[in-house]
Amino acid sequence: MKKTADTVFEEQIKTYIDNCTYVSFDIFDTILFRNVSSPTDIFRVIETRIDVPNQFSQLRERVECELRRNSASNEVTLSEIYSELETRLGISCDEIFDIEVQLEYEFAICNEQIKKWFDYAVENNKDVFLVTDMYLPSAIISKLVTGVGYKGFSGIYVSSELNASKARGDLYEYILRDRSISEKLSWVHIGDNHISDYKHAKKYGINALYYKRNYAHQKHQDITDSIVFALANNTAENGRSFWSSFGAKYVAPLYCGMLLWLIEALRGEPNIYFLARDGYTPHKLYEIAKQKYPDLPAGTYLYASRRAFLYPLLVNEPREEAISFLLLHNKGFNQKLTLNEILSNCGLNPNAYASQIKACGLSNSSEELTSDNREKFISFLQLIWGDIDKEFRKEKAMLEAYLEQSGLTSASKVNLFDIGWRGSTHHAISKLISAPVHGFYLGTFDNFIDEIRDHSSSYLVHHGVPFKNRNFLLKYVMLFELFFSAPHGTLLKFENSNGGVQPVLKDVEKNTDLNEAVREMQGAILQMFEKLMAYIEYLDIPQKQALLRNLESVFIRPESTTLLQFSKLTNAVGFGDAKDVQRYVERILLEDYLENAKDIHKHIQKNLWPDSAVIIDNQGRPFNIEEVHKLYSVGKRTDFRRLKTIGSYILKSIKNPMKAYSVLKSMIGLK
Repeated sequence: MKKTADTVFEEQIKTYIDNCTYVSFDIFDTILFRNVSSPTDIFRVIETRIDVPNQFSQLRERVECELRRNSASNEVTLSEIYSELETRLGISCDEIFDIEVQLEYEFAICNEQIKKWFDYAVENNKDVFLVTDMYLPSAIISKLVTGVGYKGFSGIYVSSELNASKARGDLYEYILRDRSISEKLSWVHIGDNHISDYKHAKKYGINALYYKRNYAHQKHQDITDSIVFALANNTAENGRSFWSSFGAKYVAPLYCGMLLWLIEALRGEPNIYFLARDGYTPHKLYEIAKQKYPDLPAGTYLYASRRAFLYPLLVNEPREEAISFLLLHNKGFNQKLTLNEILSNCGLNPNAYASQIKACGLSNSSEELTSDNREKFISFLQLIWGDIDKEFRKEKAMLEAYLEQSGLTSASKVNLFDIGWRGSTHHAISKLISAPVHGFYLGTFDNFIDEIRDHSSSYLVHHGVPFKNRNFLLKYVMLFELFFSAPHGTLLKFENSNGGVQPVLKDVEKNTDLNEAVREMQGAILQMFEKLMAYIEYLDIPQKQALLRNLESVFIRPESTTLLQFSKLTNAVGFGDAKDVQRYVERILLEDYLENAKDIHKHIQKNLWPDSAVIIDNQGRPFNIEEVHKLYSVGKRTDFRRLKTIGSYILKSIKNPMKAYSVLKSMIGLK
């Protein structure tokens, strides 16, 4: 298996530290990060803290650039910058100066990946020091780095104090003289700037290691977006696994935006019930938020599922409509619905109905529902409806007892949170209690139930609007369902146990990779949100389109390593104790793809992650479809016939390598 860039870096940095006497690190974006997406966003945060002249942040940035341009060394100190600001503004800037320094402390965060190696160097008695091109004085920088956990360094070299810089290269020359380093290769410097930290160090004969961040600086129009996405990227960079990094970078910003919206919407409300399983993580985030906003209403996690809430209410529906409901299944994901699954979901033992199944012309309980045998399924359910009705009436009584136990029946108003889409559980609850029920959702589609449309609020999509957002959510609905999952089984029904009404849960997916992925993503989301609350005074609600663009970047153009991880995950399609469990991403052998690309593209349209597949070559290396197309010189319009021909030659090469290779080489343009 090919080594990752992170693995190569880890091996290189250990070797350098082991073999060198002197180890230096760059500071900003190497040993520490800022929780803003662009360094100059600190100036914009100042504008939220204090009444400053209009467009102060632009002026602060411009003054620094102009002073650098007019300086012989291209260096400038923070004191010089603020002296010039005072001249131009005609006011004292001492307080603004202090706030900028304070914000540097507030927004600094340790890079845990680098700190591990910093500590390793210190523990192995290396002479460790820090080098930075920066306007802040060394005293402030020292306090900054020690504040995020760095101890044991022997000094700090700051360009603005020495009128020498890494950018020009003369700072390396100064350090060689200052530390009397005669053997240049006894020193290694590590930093994130390929020119200043790597090429210029090498130019002076010093060992250098380029630390490439996974996430580049971005400029956001809104300061809230800057903070949210910086926190997401920094938490992901410090992630200890694929899933914690993925959860932080892509899923956490969505949660943060939604929770900030929900917090504003709930002011003055009496309660909020988070419906399982979609509400599991939102409920935990809400409890974190309540520590900052103690006036928010109490939040309760309510066990709920369409199976447990909708099926018992079928006793109130005409029998024909109730039976039609039991036969619903998800054709969009090719769900297979069997008689066995229907009976299990009704709380009945399939083995007890063998004679009735035969009497209705069906083979056995494993028979799948089709258009040809649908009437036989209906006849069978009509025949045993008395048993179904009896079971559902018992379940309805337990459901009503659970709602009473949870305080819904005595509330003057009930607020719910759910991921959304159609509002069926919301509708069921509104039928079971007398109080008005209002639902808060991530998104709702245009088929939202009419009776409760006026009692709903949605974050990303409201009743199918805006249309672009609706199409995006609809296409990737199962990915959103995954992100809003919980580390416990789905709710089947309720029962009396331990002196109260308790949920009956079942792990229908039976996928340990899925459970681990959900736990690790949720851990990263909680970690990031807790950090976000430290900046609450600077926050508004993030721009929704920025959150969706962040998700689009991975949904539409996934890397092969991401697809490989998702290919381990499955999810149940259907209600309750669903038997049809499907993969998010298909794993396909390269030779199979090249031979049957057209059929495969048609098949993967109905994946839980639509249009996704990870292609595995004969060395076990993963590729996404785009990479395979580039590898085999396929244009924008997939030439399936050409792929199939190439695939046939690859298969033939196993028997006659040289002959097939010569033909294949000419086809894909090799010389």
